[in-house]
Amino acid sequence: MVFSYITHSSAAMATSSKFLHCRNPFLVSVLSIIIVYLLIKRWAKQKSSIRYPPGPLALPIIGHLYLLSSSLPKSFQALARRYGPLMRIHIAQSIFIVVSDAVVAKEVLKVHDAEFASRFEFGPAQYNIYKDAGFITGPYGSYWRFMKKLCMTRLFTGRQLDRFNHIREEEMVKLLKSLVKKSREGKWCDLSAELANLTNNLIFRMTMNKRFSKDNSEGNEMWKLVTELMGLAAKLGVNEVHGLLKKFDLFGNGKRLREGLERYDKLVEQIIKDYEENYGVDDGSGNEDLMDILLGIYRDKNAGLKITREQIKYFIFELFAASIDTSSAAIQWGMAELMNHPQVFKRLREEIDSVVNNKRVVKESDVPNLPYLKAIAKETLRLHSPVPIFHRECIKDCNINGFDLQVKDRVLINAYAIMRHPEAWSDPDTYLPERFLENSGGNRDQDFWFLPFGSGRRVCAGSLHAYLVMHGTIGSLVQCFDWKTKDGAKVDITVGSGFSDFLLLIISTLLLDLLVKSLRNSKSKGKYPPSPPALPIIGHIHLLKSGLPTSFATLARKYGPLMQIRLGAAKFVVVSNAKSAQEILRTFDTDFASKFQPGPTNYHIYEDSSFVNAPYGAYWRFMKKLFMTKLLTGSQLQRFTNIGEQETIKLIKSLLNRSKAGEPCDLTAELTEVTHSTIYKMAMGRRYSNNPSQAAEIRKIITVTLKYAAKFHLAEVFGPLKKFDLFGKGKRLNLTLKGYDQLIEQIMKDYQDNDLKYNCENDDEKDVMDILLETYKDADTEVKLTRDQIKNFFMELFMAGVDTTAAAIRWAMEELINHPNIFKILREEIDSVVGNNRLIKESDVPKLPYLQAVAKEILRLHPPSPFLRRLSNKDSKINGFDIQKGTRVFINVHMLMRDPNCYKEPEKFMPE
Repeated sequence: MVFSYITHSSAAMATSSKFLHCRNPFLVSVLSIIIVYLLIKRWAKQKSSIRYPPGPLALPIIGHLYLLSSSLPKSFQALARRYGPLMRIHIAQSIFIVVSDAVVAKEVLKVHDAEFASRFEFGPAQYNIYKDAGFITGPYGSYWRFMKKLCMTRLFTGRQLDRFNHIREEEMVKLLKSLVKKSREGKWCDLSAELANLTNNLIFRMTMNKRFSKDNSEGNEMWKLVTELMGLAAKLGVNEVHGLLKKFDLFGNGKRLREGLERYDKLVEQIIKDYEENYGVDDGSGNEDLMDILLGIYRDKNAGLKITREQIKYFIFELFAASIDTSSAAIQWGMAELMNHPQVFKRLREEIDSVVNNKRVVKESDVPNLPYLKAIAKETLRLHSPVPIFHRECIKDCNINGFDLQVKDRVLINAYAIMRHPEAWSDPDTYLPERFLENSGGNRDQDFWFLPFGSGRRVCAGSLHAYLVMHGTIGSLVQCFDWKTKDGAKVDITVGSGFSDFLLLIISTLLLDLLVKSLRNSKSKGKYPPSPPALPIIGHIHLLKSGLPTSFATLARKYGPLMQIRLGAAKFVVVSNAKSAQEILRTFDTDFASKFQPGPTNYHIYEDSSFVNAPYGAYWRFMKKLFMTKLLTGSQLQRFTNIGEQETIKLIKSLLNRSKAGEPCDLTAELTEVTHSTIYKMAMGRRYSNNPSQAAEIRKIITVTLKYAAKFHLAEVFGPLKKFDLFGKGKRLNLTLKGYDQLIEQIMKDYQDNDLKYNCENDDEKDVMDILLETYKDADTEVKLTRDQIKNFFMELFMAGVDTTAAAIRWAMEELINHPNIFKILREEIDSVVGNNRLIKESDVPKLPYLQAVAKEILRLHPPSPFLRRLSNKDSKINGFDIQKGTRVFINVHMLMRDPNCYKEPEKFMPE
């Protein structure tokens, strides 16, 4: 190694010092990190075998935000001219795949329609009280398929829309009368407001016509709420693309959104209740509105899927939101274009006059004879699509246009660019309805160049209604009135998305995000379950305010049914709903067939001898088979039944003596005693009759072992503490286990020395020790049992008995004492079946359904083990998240069995 010593003049040193003083060292660090970030990202991309779509150069954190102008569709259109019809765009922390021509759109929406049948949720989901209740924005699944079928067969069929024809005609007459009045009085009209009122009244009457009043106060209130909420959602939508902002409600818009949704919920809940109260009452119209149909499905026990009130409420909300975004906006654009193109206006009026004359207003039945009106509607939708960009989510890896798209990739289909593409449309930016006349040639709908309402499975279910309203309204407005703007100028039809308003806010958080988020995300190799913010050293321990199951349940409500939790140095994945539990326990059962060892294995003398905590392998499978073929056979279970009945009689006699003497009893101690005696007799019944004191000694050892083991679980979550026996508990645990080993070893020797007991030919008289020692001696067994495995098996057997059976019975008695009415029903059932001449037997249980229900309800509210432990044997994907090999999983049984979606009043003791 060479050391060089460099000298500097005082002047040079002064200059250098001044230079360093003038520069911000924090900025230097940030720039260094950016360079490293770019190098790592480039290297990772080169190493990847996946062929991603092309895209512009992305900057750290902001991605391609610097390339986006105020109009997002126009920005994507400009980028697509350079990077192609399928490109990868980074908007801050979010990555999107943008489709910009019909050929690629056809691949996504037709060829691979099933792979893109879901939509990703874009917006402030954490503030939505109807989370997971959406249909329009809902994922592709059983609920979405059911609702789509309902829309296509009942809600928006041609027949159902025909039934609403009188509503559209009545509302159109109201609009025309209002405009006539303003015209006669020489007043200007706010056409946008008039059209918004029209579409609001239409959608309200279609949905809840029975609630419609002359002033439509409820409809107006709902329209104001929906408009307000959409505005708040739009302001929060920018947070979606920026990781840090998603966690903070910087300006209180999230709170206002939630409060607004709660006001909406209160309003629509009252409407639903009124419908339910008037169920079966004929209003004289003879027509069902949409609320009638939805509540009919809600009440139908034989429906293909049970919909909830929240789903009905949110479906109504989505209908109102869609009407604001589609019908009203489309008609406004249509009238704006007609006012700017008087020659088109004149030709349309002439067509209407030639078909309808001046004796009546144009009707929907006239539309088939008005091709130019239909062409105008289509041209308006081409230039001013209600949804210029619609979104999909990839639910299966696939190849599109030669590029790889992966599960969960978010796709934006730029309908604006597709419907203005020069390859399909001559003079694409010119308003030219003639292009849609029949003699113009080409079917743009089938060629995927015309997508105002989307296509494929996710095509807008209300598109037919939108066309009906658009044709009728534009036709009537052109037929009845001449139009001009207030200042005589043309209507301004330029549009900005408002996206740039948030650009400064996003950039202002760059430095903070760079330090906290960027490097961590760049190193990630998979999509892991979400996690709360963790503190150094302690992880999420500061969030555990009550019992572990309850604390995990509280966190799951915020972070989802599959979340990552760090307790000190220990990381776990916590499962909190039945769907994810089913994936682990059934779909991927073999991948999670092992359990992780939670306790102090370094002090356990039977390390690697466990059955309960054994990894999934030859020993575990052998012992499971032994259980099913020898330990739990019919004859063995009958023997265990006899033991149980004998111990129950002993318990009852003991309690009877205490009752006669007027003494209180420690029921916990009594139940622990009876369960331990029962298990001991099942395990080593022959030994018990000769030396009952050994049973008491084993019980004492088990109690001490459980006590010490529980104290060491704390050390499990702090890595360094596992190496130290700070308070001597490990030494005492080790000594206790050695005492148990000596005792159980003596029992095993006594069994082996006693030929009569060991060579018992009657299988019905064999206890568990007989069977295990017989297997131990058998040289032909597929797995050779060791003495340590037998000893630890009995240790686990006794520990499980103390922890489960006794605890469950104790909880049952506490609940029954606290609920005397249930106690009374149960006693009456037993008396009616058993009578007063004998005690209840196990053979009576099939005839005692309420007793069985009490037992199940006890186990639901007070499961012997509130968590199930599993260890991932291989990499897998659960609920869309990556679970790596070696991941420790907690299944929160406590929360699963108190889920309000499955159990009515889940916290109540209700055996019924």
